[in-house]
Amino acid sequence: MRLIAPSRLVPLLLVAAFLGAGVAAAAERGAVHGVVVDAESGEALIGVDVVLVGVGEKAMTDIEGGFELTDLRPAKYDLRATYMGYNTRFVGGVVVVAGETTEVRVTLESYRAHETDDMVISGARVLNTDSALLSSRKQSVVIGDAISAAQISRSPDGTSGDALKRAPGLTVNEGKYVFVRGVTDRYNVTEVNGVTMSGTNVDKDRKSFNFDMVPANLLANVTVIKSATPDLPGDFAGGLVRITTLEFPEESTTSVSVSSAYTGGTTGEAFRYDSAEGSKDWLGIDSGNREFPAEQLENSVQVPGYGTRNQELARALPNNWTSTERKAPPRYNFSLSHGNRLNLLGGHLGYMGALSYRNKYEFTEENEQRVPDPEAGGLEINAEGETSHMQATWGGLANLFWRKGRHRIGLTNTYNRDGTSAVTRLAGRDDSKDFSWETLEWQERYQFVDKLDGKHHLPGPGYGFDLDWLVTYGESHAVEPDRRYLGYNLSDEQGPRMDENMRTWTWLDEYRRGWGVNVAWSPAEDEFEKKYAPEFKAGFQHDRRERYFDVEAWYTTPSFFTNGALKYLPPDSIFAAGNYNEVSDPRRGRGWEFAQDDINSGIYQAYHDLTAWYAMGDVPFSVWQEDFRIAGGFRIEDSDQFVETQQRRSLPALRDTARIDVKDVLPSVSFTWFYDEQTNVRLGYYKAVNRPEFRELAPVNRRNFKTFQNELGNPNLERAEIDNYDIRFEHFPDFGEVLAASVFYKDIRNAIEDTLYMAPERAVASWANAPEAKNWGYELEVRRKLDYSVWTDNFTVSANYTRIWSEVPFFDPTTREETVRTMHGQAPWTVNLGLMFATDSGRTNVNLLFNKVGRRLNKIADFRFLYVYLEPRNKLDLVITQRFGSRYKLKAAVKDILAEDTVLTSGTEANPYEYSRFTEGTEYSLSLSARF
Repeated sequence: MRLIAPSRLVPLLLVAAFLGAGVAAAAERGAVHGVVVDAESGEALIGVDVVLVGVGEKAMTDIEGGFELTDLRPAKYDLRATYMGYNTRFVGGVVVVAGETTEVRVTLESYRAHETDDMVISGARVLNTDSALLSSRKQSVVIGDAISAAQISRSPDGTSGDALKRAPGLTVNEGKYVFVRGVTDRYNVTEVNGVTMSGTNVDKDRKSFNFDMVPANLLANVTVIKSATPDLPGDFAGGLVRITTLEFPEESTTSVSVSSAYTGGTTGEAFRYDSAEGSKDWLGIDSGNREFPAEQLENSVQVPGYGTRNQELARALPNNWTSTERKAPPRYNFSLSHGNRLNLLGGHLGYMGALSYRNKYEFTEENEQRVPDPEAGGLEINAEGETSHMQATWGGLANLFWRKGRHRIGLTNTYNRDGTSAVTRLAGRDDSKDFSWETLEWQERYQFVDKLDGKHHLPGPGYGFDLDWLVTYGESHAVEPDRRYLGYNLSDEQGPRMDENMRTWTWLDEYRRGWGVNVAWSPAEDEFEKKYAPEFKAGFQHDRRERYFDVEAWYTTPSFFTNGALKYLPPDSIFAAGNYNEVSDPRRGRGWEFAQDDINSGIYQAYHDLTAWYAMGDVPFSVWQEDFRIAGGFRIEDSDQFVETQQRRSLPALRDTARIDVKDVLPSVSFTWFYDEQTNVRLGYYKAVNRPEFRELAPVNRRNFKTFQNELGNPNLERAEIDNYDIRFEHFPDFGEVLAASVFYKDIRNAIEDTLYMAPERAVASWANAPEAKNWGYELEVRRKLDYSVWTDNFTVSANYTRIWSEVPFFDPTTREETVRTMHGQAPWTVNLGLMFATDSGRTNVNLLFNKVGRRLNKIADFRFLYVYLEPRNKLDLVITQRFGSRYKLKAAVKDILAEDTVLTSGTEANPYEYSRFTEGTEYSLSLSARF
């Protein structure tokens, strides 16, 4: 029985209502349509306030710098454009004619950053441009980095995971797991619109959010906070990744985008499809072809061994053990959004609805070699293989906001779904035989998050009170139905012989709900004074997660009477329904028996209650004519984690429990020295904790066919405690520019690390507490306009470099001694380079992006205790965008121009030998977007 009620439908129907409202409000008499760009670089400016003076009509520029004012009486108007960090610009004599649209182009000139400090900007805060995010970062009390919607629009990135690898100190594993400053994804926290989320993969159930599930064109910005204050979650030591999706525009706008891509080595080439493929796979939804027979589901728990019901189940299952071959189609994407702002009840009602769809076909060739002793030589495994990987991702959002004066109430709803199909084949020779095997996998994940929140300013002493609150609900689901593995021995004299087989069904359901309230007070008398006055803040938060996990594993095995010739049948015949006996009378047939794999089947149920209180102060002050700022306080987190595991379905009374019930006091302090108007020096300390994930505490066994290991949780894990120290120097030479250097150090006690130990059947991958671990390094970052001559005036360069070291004590099974190694997945260095060219008009942009990550520990050990490393790989992308008028934009991109192989090695860095190699192709894409 599941913990709580099944999923309810996310209210995406709001989108349809919003679209209808937008059409009804669009009656035009005349209109002004225009674009706002930076006078120097020509870069489109997002979030500029555009107002018709004396009329009150207002618009805000979108991601392409465009704006539109509609339903205007024919007349002559004066237009004003204002933007943080730029001089206000007036455009007079804008003539509006009935039934026509007047085109306007506005250029804004920036002023130096120190002038910004003396300005007070009212209205909504803009955080979707590079310049705005740098300005916000300069004023922030914490250390962090960000990626704006403008930056994403100039890159070939298709998901939030693709975009995050551009940030300093971040690496992305497998396209979706983000590592910050060298520590694995388990030390990070992800929030989507203020709601904490975690991953839902059934094969790698990890704390990290699956960043490949959020389409990039639904993002407003992504920020990575690397130091903490008491009002932030206490369980991150790497980074707090905050994903903010689009809210709503200041005026009616509809945008549509379509794109397609050709991938070398995949598009138009042979591609393998699962024979269980259904008509809804392209939507990330299984059509039912892979489902466990519903009438057998309850009965299967009662018959873990052999029996009549098992034979009935075997005959009821589809015989879908083969794959088919067709040509891979091109990749295509589509997105649609509409938003508007209306007047309601004396305030403004804003709404935004958006849908996005993308798919991907990827064919990868693999060459795999495993050497038992590099000095002795001799291949233990020499094999070649291939993987055909199809992924469909789509998402939607429906946001509704009402604002009046200094009060705001919002309802945000986001929904994301992802379905992946993978057909993997490998054939070669190991140390005893020739072999071949094939796996057929399908996994679908979906999640939605609903948040109702409010922000209010209440009268009181001094500046008064700022009150904000939120209520959240979210669900995450993952299912891997009918994963099939079939291995053949090719060395048998009679021909290929079936050696091993397994079918598994896995379900994961997680539910999350929470609420919180925060109140802040300042003794300042007005908005301007508040910027330089102390602020005191306190709050309360509660969050509850509940999870249900179930895995069923089955296999076909011969009985005493089984006809031996069945083992030599091909995959499409060997498991035919007629090959399974009636067990009640085995003499009636000589076929297979179907049995539940009790060791690899299991269930766990879990919950996590987390209650937090905090109090903090943020105090600016001056000493000896130097300006400083100190912020700090305490956070108390009361955490109760509970996991109950039924390891074997045949023994329901045999259960394991794990519980970690502890209260932590987490202090933090941040200190900033405003050396001058353009330079900050920051120091920070905070204490954090890292709690085991549900899967890590649950001793449910899972077979991994790619690593030839079993994976088993450890109910004896303890939470880790981390002391974090940070120093950052940052200089902002001009608006939109930055030079920064950071140093960090992390001391981790009871670090939770991947581990491996031997068992009678095969090696077991698990998790264990290391007594201690250390992580330290530095980051360098620059973003600078090359305005030194007329030849370079239109160029901007960006670069960041991170160097990281780490140490974890461990027992080396090859030497039988205690030693140290780097943390799992930690890259010793990362580098990102970018060169952007923009014409004076801003209509043409060219972006060249480079990314490279140092050699990192990819696998703690394979089944022969070989440590495997992922070698550095040069990745180069080129993006060209061209605007046509104020409505249309064409973007051409070449992704992974160099198309270098992905290489895994073992051995030392000075003397590595190849373990496996994967070959992928360059992607060429073209997209067209329009805004109306």
